[in-house]
Amino acid sequence: MNGKLSVFLLILFFDFASAQSDSSAHKRRIGFYSHVSFTNGNFSELNEVFSLAGYPELRNSYGGPTFGISLSNKRNNSYSFVAVSILASNPTSSFVVGASKYSKFRSWEIQVGRTFDLIKSPKWLIYPFLGEGFGYGELTLYDNLGQQSFANSVANLNTPTRKTWSSFYIQWNGGVGIERRVRVGTNYFFFGATAGYRLVLSRFTEDSPVGITAPLTISGLEWQIKTRFEISKIIYSKNHQLKRE
Repeated sequence: MNGKLSVFLLILFFDFASAQSDSSAHKRRIGFYSHVSFTNGNFSELNEVFSLAGYPELRNSYGGPTFGISLSNKRNNSYSFVAVSILASNPTSSFVVGASKYSKFRSWEIQVGRTFDLIKSPKWLIYPFLGEGFGYGELTLYDNLGQQSFANSVANLNTPTRKTWSSFYIQWNGGVGIERRVRVGTNYFFFGATAGYRLVLSRFTEDSPVGITAPLTISGLEWQIKTRFEISKIIYSKNHQLKRE
């Protein structure tokens, strides 16, 4: 990600975070969080084609870690966030020595979003959330992966080949979540989970490198296991000045 894009996303994040504020300065907490997500995609049609072509079938779910920055409200525990995710789906069976083919799906995303705390509790957050972002995904097919002894590989050089089917995409997600707040010194730690749905618009049904016309559908139900901590209080004002309290 280049510098201009990073600056743009940070400005977007803070503008999004201030959407509910008035003209006065607000005391807020900035924090960092991570979560592991799992999404049920729909790879059934694609896996039928893979099976006929000799490629291992992909799992119907994909997931991975997410790392982000959060900015809380003054009046309640709602917060805005910007995050980066690394997601993947591997074959349902482990790679076997001697196998000649392999498949893998992976993607990278950046997202902004907001939670809306529904209860006035110092220890619990119960909230709906909304998010949107964009990503880049790759479905890679590997051929000629047979592993041989060193002597045989020297005598019969066989270079593995790879074919990549890629797409940029836009995604939206929404759902509900719950978090428990624990205070340690002056810092706050949050542990929780969410459940919702991801809607992804992509071109994964076109331009396949091996003539596959079956869709790769990565929309689906989504679950997250989340950890977050807030490190300090800051003053956030309309002119985007941040001051440590």
